[in-house]
Amino acid sequence: MAFPTYTQTYHKESYPAISPTRPELSTAGKVVFITGGGSGIGPRIAHAFATAGSTEISILGRTASSLFDTKKEIEAAHAGTKVHTSVADILDASAVEAAFAGVEKEFGKKVDICVSNAGYLPDNETIADGDIDEWFKGM
Repeated sequence: MAFPTYTQTYHKESYPAISPTRPELSTAGKVVFITGGGSGIGPRIAHAFATAGSTEISILGRTASSLFDTKKEIEAAHAGTKVHTSVADILDASAVEAAFAGVEKEFGKKVDICVSNAGYLPDNETIADGDIDEWFKGM
């Protein structure tokens, strides 16, 4: 049995209606914070915000090298854009709080836009057999 199709058209590239170059979608002057910003779709999200005018972007992730690579790419491709990096696991609340504080210290203002891109997947168990606290971490 196949899952139902929720849309008739699947896009693999940006299209005009959602283009970050549209003036009405500008994020100029906004501080953007992206979890999972060093890998997967995180770097693409960061590039889209830079294209939309954000010059102060913070990316958070678990791997310093991928965050640094993303930082270099964005700053090279988008003149005047500054990328702040924070190494943290989203399950570590104090590390995430420290990352937000670091953004405010770095840019002198609070986060305007937060993209919760990182996720946590608990063990694959039935609800009856699984740990409820572990299940809620995934939420």
